[in-house]
Amino acid sequence: MLFRWRKSSARQIRRNAFFVPLLPYLMSGILAFAACARFENLRFAGGMFLLLGAFLFICGLTLNFLACPDGIEPAEVPGKTFRRLTFCGWAQKNLLCVCGVFFICAWYFFLRVPPNPYPDFTPREIKVSAVLDDVSHGAKNSVYGTATIVVAPEGLENLKGCKIWYSIWQNSGALPERLVASQTVSLDGVMKDVRTGPLKSRGRGYGKSASFERYLASRFIYFKMSCDASGVEIIKPANYREIFYDWLNGYMRRSLAADIFGVDKESSDTYAAMLLGDKSKLTKEQKQSFSDTGTMHVFAISGLHIGFAAALIYALLRSANVYWKFQPLVALPVLYMYVCACGGRPSAMRAFAMIAVFWIAMVSGRGIKSFGALAIAAAAALAINPADLFDAGFVLSYAIVASIFLYGIPLYQFFEAGYNRRFFSFEPTRFQIFCKRAFSFAAGGFCISLGAAFAAAPLSAHYFSYVSTMSWLYSPVFVFGAGIVVGLGFAGFLLPNFLAAFLNWVACSIVGWMSAFAVWGAKNYATALKVSVPGMGAAALSLAAYLVLSGLMDNRNPLLRFVLPPSLSLAILSAASIFQNG
Repeated sequence: MLFRWRKSSARQIRRNAFFVPLLPYLMSGILAFAACARFENLRFAGGMFLLLGAFLFICGLTLNFLACPDGIEPAEVPGKTFRRLTFCGWAQKNLLCVCGVFFICAWYFFLRVPPNPYPDFTPREIKVSAVLDDVSHGAKNSVYGTATIVVAPEGLENLKGCKIWYSIWQNSGALPERLVASQTVSLDGVMKDVRTGPLKSRGRGYGKSASFERYLASRFIYFKMSCDASGVEIIKPANYREIFYDWLNGYMRRSLAADIFGVDKESSDTYAAMLLGDKSKLTKEQKQSFSDTGTMHVFAISGLHIGFAAALIYALLRSANVYWKFQPLVALPVLYMYVCACGGRPSAMRAFAMIAVFWIAMVSGRGIKSFGALAIAAAAALAINPADLFDAGFVLSYAIVASIFLYGIPLYQFFEAGYNRRFFSFEPTRFQIFCKRAFSFAAGGFCISLGAAFAAAPLSAHYFSYVSTMSWLYSPVFVFGAGIVVGLGFAGFLLPNFLAAFLNWVACSIVGWMSAFAVWGAKNYATALKVSVPGMGAAALSLAAYLVLSGLMDNRNPLLRFVLPPSLSLAILSAASIFQNG
């Protein structure tokens, strides 16, 4: 069976160099989506892709079944010697199935991602009704995000179902009430198309928002709309789920602001921004400083925050002697509430899904490793929405986690083994145990940050057109500080106000030091290298490369892992620099 989980066995894991059967199909889907985004003119052949893909997939299954009598793989026949299952051997057996998945995914992409209904759209004042997909707050009380049009004006009926980027400015008035995702609103303002081509006429071109407009186009958002708050009217309230998210968010904000004595407003706002992912609370100088030092990721609710929160819950459950099989039943709902309080952001949901899959698989006795959980979560996300492949949060999340598995964890294990051989005795004292834990925390943060930096470098060049050359040095310090801050803030949510106030004061003090260190580092020891990686498929191919390396390098020579990730990042950046300059 293609997607069967096997019981964890040291014998199987030791003899199977390629033990994630979902990975080739995931790679085939990623390559299909990237190709469809590059060659959109093949949309008319979508129906043929479905027929061809189904034919190849059925042929591949038939040949695979005939090659293994009774549908049993040779590695599972009782009494037989386990055969080493390499990637090449697996590909030869299932090549037709992988090709079939490629064409099926191409058909599915064209089915789910609509084309631009008006390629030559001219700017005009328009009134539409739309459902808010997400709501973010910016400077000067502005509100922005994506929305899906449900009612289009006469003559532009094809806009119905299209996603738009909206921005609402409170210049001549205030919003009627707080905007929440899933609300149906009426927007009266100016709609423009997203320009990605060369200058078409006098006075119309990219402007300063060229990279952002290219990013919107890569997410298949073809229009953007700007309107004043006076042109916004709420037609239908939000659903109960989003109302619950908003209530949790308000509760967390009140908890974070609980009697923080002796703390300046800037540190308090930065603390709330780090816990809830609300970058609108950061000052302009802070945004620039964290960007220059390559540490802005500590304000993105993703695997960093969800991982530290999960670790804290796990430690509390272990200290309370909760039976290990019941731990997910207690921990996952609490962790999910934190994700909801952060607005249910896609990056946080993806991190939660990966942790949930891994945790549930472990307590159920299934042989799934961390990378297997990553592959399953990525495949499920792309099956729900193929356009997520071109979202910055999606690509950064999975590429960074894959790079951590490929580089960061083996490097930490190498350092840990050397430390144990030299300083850790067979019967350690309490001081040695304390030093070992301190070393593990510091070395683990450094190695994980270093692995994340390698994957983030080409993606940062693609999405933001620059690379912070010193991020590998600053990230471990900021990840270390962010881990403590997230742990203190999350603990404060579960404690009475008088205890939460003390934890908030400690966390705000750490955040203040982090902010001052970022400003100092940006002024004195930070260099941003301007490199642009063009093309809609560049990020997707970078993600595919890190996923493939992470899957194929399992149980191989760890020294290869220390060479491949930096070499891959350097090759991508060098090729982009040569292409850009020549």
